[in-house]
Amino acid sequence: MKVEVFATLLGVSLAALVAACGADFRWLRSDFRDLRNHVDTRFDEQATTTSAQFTAVDLRFDRLEAKVDDLIMAPARARPLVDPQPPAPPVSSPAPDPPAAPNSASEGGPHEREQGGNETAA
Repeated sequence: MKVEVFATLLGVSLAALVAACGADFRWLRSDFRDLRNHVDTRFDEQATTTSAQFTAVDLRFDRLEAKVDDLIMAPARARPLVDPQPPAPPVSSPAPDPPAAPNSASEGGPHEREQGGNETAA
């Protein structure tokens, strides 16, 4: 095969390939556009439905909150929560005993008891 014929066939096949890719790209692009419009429409419908559902939940929550408030406040409206009594006088604690003075007559000082004294082993 001659080089000129081969180059022509190669050029025609590359042009056909580019045209096919362009057509596929345009087809995919239109599909993506349609898909995006479909998703946007579904999202808008879902947002409207969700907003209505949130409104219904908010109303139920407000009613529940009012009922709980009524249950909490009913005893307060019926009677005082604490019996009115005068406060008890403070109890004074007795004064602590002063520390005992160390015995100056003992041998070895204050550490004698801890060390066992000045005894020697016999």
